[in-house]
Order: sequence, then C-alpha cells, then structure tokens
Amino acid sequence: MKKKDNIQEVYCIGSIPVDSGQISIYDLGVKKIKKSLNERELVRNVINGKKISKSKDKGLNISCFADGAYPCYVVVDHNKLVKKILIELTNNCGWGSSLFDDKFRIKKLESELTSKSQLPDDQQIDMVAGVRSSVDFLTSHRVTYSPWRNLDFVKDDKKFLKKQGNTKNKLFDLSISSEFLVIDDNPDINASDIKKIKKNINKRNERYVMEEKFIFPVKKKKYPVYLYHSNKSEKKIIEEFKNNENKDQSPAMFPILSIEGIDNCKLSKSWDSTLTLDKDTKEWSRALSTNFWKQVDTMTEEQITNFHLKVCQLDFPDLRNFDDLKSAVRFDVTPKKLTLRHFRHISNWKILYKFFDLKEIYFDNCKIDLKKKKKNDWFDVMSKLYYNRKDNKELNNKYGDLKVFINGKKVFD
Repeated sequence: MKKKDNIQEVYCIGSIPVDSGQISIYDLGVKKIKKSLNERELVRNVINGKKISKSKDKGLNISCFADGAYPCYVVVDHNKLVKKILIELTNNCGWGSSLFDDKFRIKKLESELTSKSQLPDDQQIDMVAGVRSSVDFLTSHRVTYSPWRNLDFVKDDKKFLKKQGNTKNKLFDLSISSEFLVIDDNPDINASDIKKIKKNINKRNERYVMEEKFIFPVKKKKYPVYLYHSNKSEKKIIEEFKNNENKDQSPAMFPILSIEGIDNCKLSKSWDSTLTLDKDTKEWSRALSTNFWKQVDTMTEEQITNFHLKVCQLDFPDLRNFDDLKSAVRFDVTPKKLTLRHFRHISNWKILYKFFDLKEIYFDNCKIDLKKKKKNDWFDVMSKLYYNRKDNKELNNKYGDLKVFINGKKVFD
C-alpha cells in the first residue's frame, strides 16, 4: 500500500452520556449483556502484568468510576471510512460538550483522579442531576472539525508500545449479527426502534443516532476490542491538562477502549454540520457533504454579495483532494470570502484558481509548506493569485487586493 493511500485521521464525534456508571457496547437488539469488566480492576491487572481472560459475546459492559460524559472518537481513512472506534474510560467532564469551563474541568478531573485511587472498585461517583438533563450535547458540533492530534498514536501504535509503561491488551471479541454496533450506558433499544432503523437502512443521508446513543452501521462479523493504557501518575496527567496549549483538544486520557476492524461505516457531515455515522454505499461515496450544499444552495440575493464559505476536509469525499470545491462556483453564487480549515493532505491547490475574484481567503490549521516551490503547490498557486490581482491594473480596479491569512496572520504584504 502506498504511503499516500494509507492516510488516517482521528475525529471526536461527541461524548457518551453516562447516568448508570457504565459504558455498554453491544449488538443491536441485545437485552442482557453477560460480559462485564471493571475499569479500575482492569487497569490494575494491566499494570501488574496479570493475564487478561479473553472471550467473545454480543456485548460488553465496562463499569466506570463516575457518571459523566465520556469522549468517543473514530479513526477514518482518506475516504472517511471508519476503521477504529475509541472511547476514553475516564470522565474528563464533558469534552465535546458545554458541561464545564476549562478551569472547573481541571479541578473536577483532579478530584476524581484522587478519589479513584482511594475508593474500592465497587464505589462510584454519581452526579446529582442526570447527565442527559444537564448537558446540551448538540452544542458539541462545530462548523468545521479538526483532526484530534493527541490521539495520533493509534494510527500506528508501534512507536507508542515501545515506550515503557504503554500497553495494548485484547479484551474481547464483539459478535455483531444485526449490522449495528451500539454504544451507550444501557442496552434498552426496543423492537420498534430496531424496525425503524432497519427500514431506513438504505436511505441516503440517514443518520444512525437515537437520542444520545452512538449507532454504527457495520458488517456482520466479530470485532476485536482492545485496551490502550499508559501508566502515568496523577500529577503527570494534571500537568498535561494544565499545560495543554490547544484549548480545543484535551490530552489523551487513559485507559482507552479501542474497537477495531470496523467495516461498512462512513463518517459524514450533515446539513447542520453535525457528524453522522452512515452505511457506506457506492451510490454516494463521492458526495460532498450536505453542509457544503446547504451553504451554497441557500444563499439569498442579499447574502450573495458577502457570501462566506467555510469548509474543512470532512466536507469532501477524499481527504487528499478538494477539487470538488469548484462546485461552489455555480449559478453566480460565488463566495467572496473562503475559509479552509484543517486540510492536511492536499498537494495540488490549483482548484483555487477558480476563485480569482475572492476578497479574502483564510487557511486555518492547514498543512502548508511555504518553502516548497513546486508547480501547483500552495505557494505557487497563492502567490500567482495574489500578485496577478495586485499587478494587473484592470483586475485590481475591479476586485481590489486579495487578502490572504494563515492562522489569522496576513501574508504576502
């Protein structure tokens, strides 16, 4: 496999609300889960090098230390097909939600880590009010999404596992026969819910979420479940949180549950910018996001004069190519401002020539090499766009100077 084709990215898809002190992963339709593990006991066994008994079943319960919000991530390939599902088994206080501000989150996390090491395995911390009633999880979605850099190690964990104190242990084989893998805190989907999901299985852009559950359409087979752990001290964990410069993303919190070999599930960006989990179908594997089309197709005559298009690599069917951006130049609905966020794998930027009449263009957290001088790379394309406008009197009189920004800083001046 070529290195270019082996691209993977990690995205946070939200937080699992836990009111029952446990996280359940299971085959849709399962009412009773036989296999249960305690997170604290499990970690202690890993640290002490005890053998972990492997098994297989249609579900797995993980008893956690506290009610709260547990972040869930997916690893996707360049076609946005999900390869792994990751769940942090530490309540880091609602990352991806509006539960706490940063200072309070750190204090709460520090308190929970201290209590966790002192209380017996059968004692848990309950929230006074239910998590679902306390948190507006819909606020977790963004206009654009950034890959989660602090979890990059899961894309190729060989280097991670070479470091002393880092481990990865197989726990379980999850058997799926319904074509749906569910993650929540209580297996309570009823028969009518199952019928509703299956009825809509082939509809384009159907969202596989119900309430605050995560529903992954997958193929019928066994999926191995692993546990990543890094034996860090409480002090080290809190230091990482306090010194974290990227306020939009938290440091990795161990242990992390990893469900691997995911097959037939695609990460998509919906019309309202929320992330959805869809069955992979050839019919629309090359489709732009509905959020992209919502921005382009809903412009009123008044808005067209100052149309600001904002996109990230999740708006496109292939993370390596954004030539479909040309679809924004149609029906005289041409953006006057363009924001490109989190593009990490683009080598050919020539599609930007289509946007010769832009007033402003922003590159936020994009992978740009200002020193490369190859044809159609970023510098080649943007310098030509900028100076052709600046030096051509006719174009400059009509459109003015092009303003170019990288991470908020104006360039070319």
